[in-house]
Amino acid sequence: MVLNNAKTLKPHELDGYKRAGAEISDIDNNIEVRLSESSLRTFYLNDVLMHEIGHHIDRVRRPQKERERFAEWFALEYGYRLQR
Repeated sequence: MVLNNAKTLKPHELDGYKRAGAEISDIDNNIEVRLSESSLRTFYLNDVLMHEIGHHIDRVRRPQKERERFAEWFALEYGYRLQR
């Protein structure tokens, strides 16, 4: 899978793809994200799924920005770091 013209992606989104093993290249100010079947699977399981699970276990009432920060932390901690 290739995401062309991905320059609208935020740096933390690109970091998520990199963690999953995607190849990211910048050609003439056009960012291309290339995901293999394996890196796409890793991204969805370790990043997207764990992020959403983080939302489900977060039972503390707080502003949306803080809930997103917790879900991001959860995905990093339990999706990637503990699997090494």
